[in-house]
Amino acid sequence: MLAVLYTIFGIGAATSSYQSVSNGYAETAVMTSPSVLYVIAGILIALWGLAILVPSLALYWRRLHDANLPGPFYFLGLIPFVGAIILLVFALMGSKPEGQRFDRPDLG
Repeated sequence: MLAVLYTIFGIGAATSSYQSVSNGYAETAVMTSPSVLYVIAGILIALWGLAILVPSLALYWRRLHDANLPGPFYFLGLIPFVGAIILLVFALMGSKPEGQRFDRPDLG
């Protein structure tokens, strides 16, 4: 689904109007009039990201609990360059029985 949206977004970017702008040192192309495909696909990509934000957070949080790590370790992903690697290592760790301490069967 997301690959289709990004493809439409790319086609929309390619069919948009551009103007060449120079500042004396370099010349660059600036989008002057975005195409309808570009705008619609951009909005749909943003809505998709918002729709999967909370479920993704909950899924990762639960995976950290299964590895017997506290859920707020998820925010280690905000560390530039190495945060995503740290989270990947934590996600690949095996489940531990001690992680059941985060479960609350008395509430369920």
